[in-house]
Amino acid sequence: SAFAAGQSHACAILNGQGLKCWGNNIYGQLGNGTWADSLAPVSPATVTDKNGGTFSPTDVIAISAAGYNTCAITSNHHLWCWGDNSHYQIGDNTNTNHNKPTFVNFVSWIGTDPQVTQVVEGYFHTCVLISDGSVYCWGENGAGQLGEGDTVNRGHPNVKVKNIWGVSLLASGEQHTCALMNGSVFCWGNNYDGELGTYTKLTYSTAQVAVSGL
Repeated sequence: SAFAAGQSHACAILNGQGLKCWGNNIYGQLGNGTWADSLAPVSPATVTDKNGGTFSPTDVIAISAAGYNTCAITSNHHLWCWGDNSHYQIGDNTNTNHNKPTFVNFVSWIGTDPQVTQVVEGYFHTCVLISDGSVYCWGENGAGQLGEGDTVNRGHPNVKVKNIWGVSLLASGEQHTCALMNGSVFCWGNNYDGELGTYTKLTYSTAQVAVSGL
């Protein structure tokens, strides 16, 4: 997308100027190398990673923001994230906040370098759609929002979301995730308000359930 908003910050991809972010920056979610809030749009820092190449604000093709962190996809379909990392949502296997873009190194965890086509974020978790239609999630998992059949937090993308393939679109709420798969919508995670679409208010579901009535 060309625009994204978190809890108290926002980012946009501007024609000819690349990615700009503004607002609260207490967790580094603006990505410009400081912890200072900004009333004016600022560019995230240019960063070089030996495994991920160089992140440049002008090379961003898609963004996502939620809570107090931000993620961006660059033209080579690599993923970079920054900001709040208290629940491992940046994907570098630490819980240290980052005020500059940080490369999510899939090769270290799954042995291949997949093409990331979409990124979505809940309040403390992150999910990505890969070009082959598979999905990876990491971060906080107390309500099963990572879709792995358990409630174990994960600090990095190490396994595909179970029972999910051929996905064409992702979406995420605070503690739940949904995927469009072969014309049907499947969701998993928190269901205190019936957000999984099963006509019930289960506590949560760690497995994918089909949304009824669509």
